[in-house]
Amino acid sequence: MEQVTLNVIDGIIIICYLVGIIGYGFLKGKQQSSEDYFLAGHNLTGPIVGISLFTVNIGSSTLIGLTSDAFKANIVVYNYEWMVAVVLVIFAVFFIPFYLNSKVYTMPEFLERRYDGRTRYFFSIITIVGNVIIDTAAGLYAGNFILKIIFPELDSAIIITLLAIAAMSSSISATLNPASTLITMDFILKLKPNLSSKNLVTFGQIATVILVMLAAAWASQREKFSFLWEYLQLILGFIVHPVVSVYLLSLFWKKGNANRAFASLLGGLILSMILILSKVNHWFPVINDIHSLHTAPLLLLACLVIHICFSLLSAPPSQEKIEKRTWTKAIFDSETQELNTLFWYKNYRNLAILLFMPLILGYFI
Repeated sequence: MEQVTLNVIDGIIIICYLVGIIGYGFLKGKQQSSEDYFLAGHNLTGPIVGISLFTVNIGSSTLIGLTSDAFKANIVVYNYEWMVAVVLVIFAVFFIPFYLNSKVYTMPEFLERRYDGRTRYFFSIITIVGNVIIDTAAGLYAGNFILKIIFPELDSAIIITLLAIAAMSSSISATLNPASTLITMDFILKLKPNLSSKNLVTFGQIATVILVMLAAAWASQREKFSFLWEYLQLILGFIVHPVVSVYLLSLFWKKGNANRAFASLLGGLILSMILILSKVNHWFPVINDIHSLHTAPLLLLACLVIHICFSLLSAPPSQEKIEKRTWTKAIFDSETQELNTLFWYKNYRNLAILLFMPLILGYFI
C-alpha cells in the first residue's frame, strides 16, 4: 500500500478539525433538559435538519465503501444512493406529519401507539444493534482505514480508540444520539419513570459512551468481509426491510393489527438471519449469488405478505389504534392549506418536484 505523506497545511487542518469538533461537542453536551438533549429543544431549523440527514446518509463509510464497490461492480451500485432522494421525499410527505403532530421522541414510540409495546421494543433493539454494528462500527473502521494509509506505523487498536474518543466528544452525533435516545426513552424511562430531566440527560450520555465502546470492539469484525460496502449492505438490507413493511402498513392499511405486525417483524428477522448466515457461511449458493439490491426488496415483499395474510385472518384493530394514526386525504389537504401560505421556496413539496426533475433525467441519461 502506497504511503501518503502530510505537509504542514494538512496537519493544521487535522488539528483544527479535531479541536473544533471536540470543543463543539463539549459546548453542546451541557444541556440540562432531556428535551434539549434528545430533541434539540424543538428549535432546529430546516438547513440544520437537512445537514443532519446528509451526514447520516453520506459518511466516511459511504465515501470509502461506495467507491470501492463501484470499482468492483461498476456504476450499478450508484442506484442505491440515487434512490435515497425518493425515499426521503416519501418519508417527508407521509411520515413526518405524523411524527411531528404526535410529539413522540422516537419512531418506535409511534409504533407502540399504532400497534403495541412488543413492536416498539423489537424495533428499538434492532435499531440499537444496527447502530452499533453498522453505522458507528463501519465509520470507525473507515476512519481507521484512512489513518492507516497516512500513519502506517500506528496500530489499528490505537487508531480506533482515538476515533471513538472523538466520536464521543459530540453530543449531536448523527448516529449515536438516536440510539442513546432509544435506550433512555424506551428502556431507562420505562424502568425508572420518576427520573428528572437532568438524570435522563446523564443516562443518555452514559449510553453514548457504552455504544461507542461496543462499536469500537465490533469494528475489527469488518475484516471478515472483502468489501466495506458488502458488509454494510448485507446487514442493513436484511434487518431494515421487516421494519419498513410494518411502517408502511401501519400508515396506509387500517386492518393491520398488533399480533400480525409482531409476526411480520419476527418472521422477517428469521429470514434475514438465514440470508446473512448463508452469505457468511456459503450455505445456499443460488441465493448468495443474488445481489443485495434484489434480495432486500424480495424480503420486504415477504414481510408484507406475512403481515397482510395473517391480519386478514384475524380481527381488525380497535378504532382507537387507527384513529389519527393512518394516512387520510384530509391530513394531506390540511397541510396543503398551511403550505399555500408560504413562499414557494419554503414549500417542501415544490422543492421535492425540483429534486425529482434532475433525478429522473439523470436516471435515463
